[in-house]
Amino acid sequence: MEKELFEKICKEISDTQERRHKLSIYKITLATTLMGLGSIRINDIAGLDTILLLVPLPVVFIDLLIAGESFSIRRLGKWIRENSSSGELRDFEKFIFTNQDTFYKIGAMGFTALSIVTSFLLYWLVSKGKFVFAATWFGSLAMVSCVSLFYVNWKIKSF
Repeated sequence: MEKELFEKICKEISDTQERRHKLSIYKITLATTLMGLGSIRINDIAGLDTILLLVPLPVVFIDLLIAGESFSIRRLGKWIRENSSSGELRDFEKFIFTNQDTFYKIGAMGFTALSIVTSFLLYWLVSKGKFVFAATWFGSLAMVSCVSLFYVNWKIKSF
């Protein structure tokens, strides 16, 4: 019974990690595409610079979806730590819990910050001087992003 349950939990963790990975790739692709589209100017007449205003929104939203997948993984690990009758499995989960990889979180938040800063600079350059509006918009989004992501990571860490 314990072995079957362990296999199901491992499969669920693997599936969740795969979903998280796909979301990360989608985030990078979407942000890069939107920034490229927003940078297009045709003979200084028409541009798609307003798209740059939208870049941070899906990036932050996808970060929250990724955090939800991380929470699912953490929840399964907690269940193993508290309910597994196998000492080896419980010890392995405790080891994983205390020796977590922080590079993924740092990289994901770093890409989000880079997307916001790059979008701000591109919008400012392409829109010809709407600095106050751009600084207010992107600054607000950066603050909302930081607060929400730090809160989510704190909740995940405390689980």
